[in-house]
Amino acid sequence: MPDKLGPLLKRTLDRLSFASSDEDMLAIASITETESNEKAVPIVVKIPTIRPIPQESWRHYRSRVQNELAPLQTLMQQTMNLDPIPLITANSLQVMATKDQIEMLTRQAQVRKMELDPLLPVTLLDDCASDLLLRSFRTKHPVLDGTGVRVAVLDSGVDTQHPFLKVFHSVSTSGESVELPGQHGTHCAGIVASRDSVFSGVAPGVDLLNIKVLKANGSGRHTNITQGIDAALDEGAQVISLSLGFNHLPVWSSGGHGWSCINGDCPLCTAVDNAVTLDKAVVVVAAGNEHDRAEALRNAGEGDEFDTELACPGQARKAITVGALTKQTFALASFSSRGPTSFNESKPILCAPGVNIRSTIPAPRDGNNQPVPNPQREDLFNRDSGTSMATPFVAGVAALLIQRQTLAGQPWTPEGVRQELLARGVAALSGLPNEVGGGRLSLGKF
Repeated sequence: MPDKLGPLLKRTLDRLSFASSDEDMLAIASITETESNEKAVPIVVKIPTIRPIPQESWRHYRSRVQNELAPLQTLMQQTMNLDPIPLITANSLQVMATKDQIEMLTRQAQVRKMELDPLLPVTLLDDCASDLLLRSFRTKHPVLDGTGVRVAVLDSGVDTQHPFLKVFHSVSTSGESVELPGQHGTHCAGIVASRDSVFSGVAPGVDLLNIKVLKANGSGRHTNITQGIDAALDEGAQVISLSLGFNHLPVWSSGGHGWSCINGDCPLCTAVDNAVTLDKAVVVVAAGNEHDRAEALRNAGEGDEFDTELACPGQARKAITVGALTKQTFALASFSSRGPTSFNESKPILCAPGVNIRSTIPAPRDGNNQPVPNPQREDLFNRDSGTSMATPFVAGVAALLIQRQTLAGQPWTPEGVRQELLARGVAALSGLPNEVGGGRLSLGKF
């Protein structure tokens, strides 16, 4: 088939071609969550990237992309009897298609690229106040707590009944109810917005948007995430925090996703870049936790099997990509993914605490899934590590900067927030730019 097919989809179609037994088909179904007797697979069909026009609103852009997708969507519906789902910021359509239907789509001039939409365990990427100089910042700026700023946490779901989290609104694109919170999503949300007096979030006053793009166990499709970015923009998110990603390590290696994004134009990276350009959304993304595994592959002579340690959408050009540090010693975490990107741009942008971080976890429930009354604090907080934990620290600080500009009657832009973070929001850190970016997150200069 033409080069429009991504590597994951090519491998799956090859398996479909030679699947001769029920066992073979069950193996494919386990990857695609598809009914094996239909031999259909979930795919994403991307048209040429549609760049936002300067000053274009999300509403106008949504309409324009829908019009561009409409001919292909109509073809799928009327000629191929398919039911595609639009992914606006990703400039794509999600659909279940057979091998013959996929071959027909490769012949359509409007189709730029197709890739598998596998169900995967997505890389889910407190006491750090002194490291960030957060207390002195609050003493100097007692009004700044993120009030009025909408921060969307796109993750495995936030516990809407947690006593120290106030969720402004919830949306699920995961196919699972928002009433099923994830530990990872709740932990990341607490780093931004915990209202506990002991383990406070960076910006506890924000309007917290719970965009549940993954199931509570952390699994999901990349289309769940791009749909979540669309939903975050619909909800007016000013900051989007993405502590997740798909890595480029080979699928046969431990934890490898085999993701391909040569030019930063995969659906995930396209959606992030469009969100930043379109609606003044600051998008903060985890770099990934792949360095140790990438080094093991290189040491085994398999370094040419992947093009970057960074996960997508962490290598998106307009993403504020965050690496992870240890507390107090400020050493780069051994797992924190290094750059450059697959297209040779320097990343991460900066680093933040990401090892042994204490934050909120779902409140304990009784047999009827109702919160247990008067839980102990140790049952509401726990520790976790990863670039996932580093990311919401930066998202929270971005919210503080946006609030400050708004209170002063001054305009702000995502690029302005990014530049201020790098100019005043980091402390020097030893290491190469592709390891630590501009330095470690610190509020000491504000």
